[in-house]
Amino acid sequence: MKLFFFIAFVVVLLYVLLIISYIWGWFLNIKKNKFFSGIDVSYPAKNIIASVLVSCRNEEENLPNLLTLLLSQNFDANYEVIVINDHSTDKTESILIDFAKKNEHLKFFSLKTAQGKKQAIALGIEKASSDFIVVTDADCTMGTNWLSGHYVAYQQSKAQLISAPVLLKGTTFFGKLQELEFLSLIASGAGSIGINRGIMCNGANLAFTKHLAKNQDSMKFSEISGDDVFLLQTAKKQYPKKVIFVPLLELAVTTPAEKTFAGFMNQRMRWASKSASYTDSDMILASWLVFFANLLVLFFFVLSVFFYEYWLSFSLLFVLKFSIDFLFLAIVATYFHKKSLLSYFFVLSAVYPFYIVWVAILSQWVGFSWKKRHYK
Repeated sequence: MKLFFFIAFVVVLLYVLLIISYIWGWFLNIKKNKFFSGIDVSYPAKNIIASVLVSCRNEEENLPNLLTLLLSQNFDANYEVIVINDHSTDKTESILIDFAKKNEHLKFFSLKTAQGKKQAIALGIEKASSDFIVVTDADCTMGTNWLSGHYVAYQQSKAQLISAPVLLKGTTFFGKLQELEFLSLIASGAGSIGINRGIMCNGANLAFTKHLAKNQDSMKFSEISGDDVFLLQTAKKQYPKKVIFVPLLELAVTTPAEKTFAGFMNQRMRWASKSASYTDSDMILASWLVFFANLLVLFFFVLSVFFYEYWLSFSLLFVLKFSIDFLFLAIVATYFHKKSLLSYFFVLSAVYPFYIVWVAILSQWVGFSWKKRHYK
């Protein structure tokens, strides 16, 4: 058992080193993107120079607010908002018709035979008039400088893919736990991109070139989920120095936390289901390291419950992981003015190993539901 503990200690130590590298990457992002601090919207042009894409299915509750925000962006140049209707059965289409009558910036199309977000985004890319494309989700909200911020970042960096912050908003205890856990995902994605080892980004707030997205491998249509991470995977292969994360609050979008535990688990199962299709070594290494670090902490916790002599071993592993996770989240939460979330950290740390191990294993065998469709 001493040998097994030594292996566990090495795995957790490697995890600690991984997070340290992401912390370094986070600060590199801050340093690299200081020149984006002044957002300039004076980019007059006759032609459409930015295309915003939104895939939606049964979003009658969220769509009016999103369209109002997107169509009132502080952006002097010509832009378009393209909404792809994915076989909605509610009032989504009538809302789109009403908004399109009042605003020439809005265009909408409907999927005919194909279905799903990836197919909708692919159609949107095909219809986009600009080579610069920004995507978001129907349940997101953003500030009036969101589009101009993305465009300035693109103009000044010449990046092929730009990842930006997605912040959760929770109102209950469970919602606040989700906020903090989601912040760790955004932080890890940002930190990994900062050291040119990107492992994740979020399709709710992503910008890229049409040239990159038209690559036949960029979406991996064989997988239901992962339009964002597979696009990142392609960008890293083709343009390893042209993938950036811009940590500006002006570029952040906010989306609501899941209301129920079942909804939360279903969402995480969907996200985790695509991991078996990763071909990028950074993504594979990080996924396995996170899984085994949590699995081993959990294993020694169970041992310590039944055998007191393992309590010290568990405590050492837990404190190692707990400390580096807290440090990283404290840095990022402070930056985004969310320090109050840190009061939920101990609870999250206690349940996280159980949840992450369960989701990682179950997602490879059990299906999930999304937009009233079931996938296996």
